[in-house]
Amino acid sequence: MPLTAVMQAEDGVFVNAMFSGRAAFRAANGKRGVLIARSSYPREGRMLMTVEAGEGPLELTLRLRIPEDLPDAEILVDGVRQEELIRKQGYVCLKGIFSSGNTVEIRGQIPVIRETIDGSDAFRYGCVVLARDEAKEPGFDSPVLVPDGPLSWRMLPPEQDEMVRILIDQKPGLPPLLMTDYASCGKRWNLEKNRVTVWMRRSTAGAPAGDGKNGE
Repeated sequence: MPLTAVMQAEDGVFVNAMFSGRAAFRAANGKRGVLIARSSYPREGRMLMTVEAGEGPLELTLRLRIPEDLPDAEILVDGVRQEELIRKQGYVCLKGIFSSGNTVEIRGQIPVIRETIDGSDAFRYGCVVLARDEAKEPGFDSPVLVPDGPLSWRMLPPEQDEMVRILIDQKPGLPPLLMTDYASCGKRWNLEKNRVTVWMRRSTAGAPAGDGKNGE
């Protein structure tokens, strides 16, 4: 768990990151509590926190930092969506009395985002940079013609060492692009098919689109 994921405040805690782990804190009424968090972020836009209040009910303000790639995230307390929440200095504020077993959930859909520079496209899944890997994609050298406008894409089950595996639809008649997280690519640099690319010129793949990894 990152050291700054949860930070103590006078009246509660700042939750600065989507994480999995345990964080002890002291509430505004002086009682000690623990947050137990489970999250698969950045693969999924969800984190569930459960309160442990061994010393009794906690008078607590939770300040939740919502990742920029979850602009429409919902906040649920014990499964109930919270409306008209106070937002201050980049945080969503929840103030109340929390007892053992109470839950707070952040839930949202992570988008696939296209970045375009000088006629070349790159894609990211929220904060995760996506790449094409010749060893994974038989059609690596096929043309790249992803239509302008909203992207059509779908998630596939990740394979070994992958965080995400995504198909991005192209124009009719062209196979979808197979994109996986950049960190999982280029693991077969000693084999013939070892090219990896993040930036892709429209209607080409490979040549000027490479980012320098594995000899490109």
